[in-house]
Amino acid sequence: MAKYLLFLLLSVWAFMPLNSYSQEEKEQTIGLVLSGGGADGLAHIGLLKALEENNIQVDYITGASMGALIGSLYSSGYSPAELEAYFTSDEFYNMANGVIEEKYKYYLPQSYPDNAGSA
Repeated sequence: MAKYLLFLLLSVWAFMPLNSYSQEEKEQTIGLVLSGGGADGLAHIGLLKALEENNIQVDYITGASMGALIGSLYSSGYSPAELEAYFTSDEFYNMANGVIEEKYKYYLPQSYPDNAGSA
């Protein structure tokens, strides 16, 4: 019987709140969920701008695909203006379309003899 009473007391103690504040007294936190979708995901930059203009601080950010990319850059310290400048730049366009600048293309030129294919 004493074991059950001890178990009951420990269970109740484990689920007791650590602070004495009620739910109404706690400060509100805001979580932001950003969806994916390539170019549609870039609309999240406008959302981040609007939140900053209205002094709304985001506490948690999560996202999928493009939303995850924008959310991670924003939480790393990039401002919405910096994000917009990057995602509308030629550098991002080239990266998204797989374009490699000539100065970064490396290859080994090979010369073949005239009869290389004949046996």
